[in-house]
Formats: sequence, structure tokens, C-alpha cells
Amino acid sequence: MALVKCPECGTDNVSDTATSCPNCGCNVKAYLDQVRYNQEIKEYKQQRASSVRLPPEPKKNTASIAGYSLLLVIAAILIFIAIGALTNDSVVMFIVFMLFGLAIGSLGFIFLNDSLTKSKRARALYDYAITHKEEYINSVLDEEIKRAQYAQSLRCPVCGSNQIKRIGTGDRMAGVFMAGLASSKIGKQYQCLKCGHKW
Repeated sequence: MALVKCPECGTDNVSDTATSCPNCGCNVKAYLDQVRYNQEIKEYKQQRASSVRLPPEPKKNTASIAGYSLLLVIAAILIFIAIGALTNDSVVMFIVFMLFGLAIGSLGFIFLNDSLTKSKRARALYDYAITHKEEYINSVLDEEIKRAQYAQSLRCPVCGSNQIKRIGTGDRMAGVFMAGLASSKIGKQYQCLKCGHKW
């Protein structure tokens, strides 16, 4: 047992095992628990900081951008052909080429926009990690701690066990391949290792 200082009134002779301060009633136990927790988090981050890797420098995705741009060019050609068919009174050809042109153009635009967005995000993350290294590492470790805390808080809704396994995408696909739509893993994220329940 040790004596600590009350964070509220400053009393020095408060036991570190006491629930509250005898002078002002401050919840000393909750305060000390928080101090210990903060110290544990600080030590954990100090130990793990050197193992956090910075994101790799993103490369220009020229191949994908060129491919999606080609789809837009093909779409433009098909639409141009459709317009030409309409001038020749060929309504069916106009509809067919126009629909193909619009479909290919839409896909090209969606994929191109998605590729450019991902490239911008990767570049922004890389630039932030390089210019704000400590903040980046701290954010990675904070996310790591949150995931660990969430995993510890998970309980099986059937038996209450905390022995939980996350069902990965590969496991779900394998289940569908083996059992088809009757697979018990469809739409499930977790499996209890004790009773086998999935939810």
C-alpha cells in the first residue's frame, strides 16, 4: 500500500487502495485506474513505435489509367458510329451502338475516377506519414489499440465466450463454394471457437 495525492483537494495521505478521498470524496480509484491505463498505453506505444512501417511511396498507375482512358475512347467511337447510323435512318443500329457506347463509357469513367481517387488518397497518406511521422505512427498505434480492445470486448451471444474468431472473406468464399447458398458463413463476421455459433 502506498499513499497518493488526491487530484481534487490535494490531500497527501490517501491510500492507493481507497475507493474515494476521505477529505473530499473524490473517486481516487477511478483516477488511479486511468493513470495506470495511460501509463500502460504510453509504454505499449514506446515498445511498438519502432516496428510501425511507413506506407510505401505510391507509384503512378499509368497502365490502369491508360486502360480506362481507352474505354472512354472506344465509347466515344461507338457513340460516333451510332450518330452516323441515325443519319442513315438505321434506328436499330443507332440504339445498339449508343447503348454499348454509353455502357462502356460509364464503366470507363467509374473505373478511371476510382483509380485516380485511390492514387490521390495513397499519395496524401504517404505525404502525411513523411511530414508528420510521429503523428502517423501514433495514429496507427491508436487504431491497433482500438482493434485489440474491441476484440477483447466481443462475446458470443449464445454462450458468452470471448474465444472469438473473425470469419475472413476467404473462409466465406470457401464455404459458399463447398455448400453453395446454404453455407452458414454467408453474411456472418464472427465465429465462437467454444460453441461454434456464427453471427
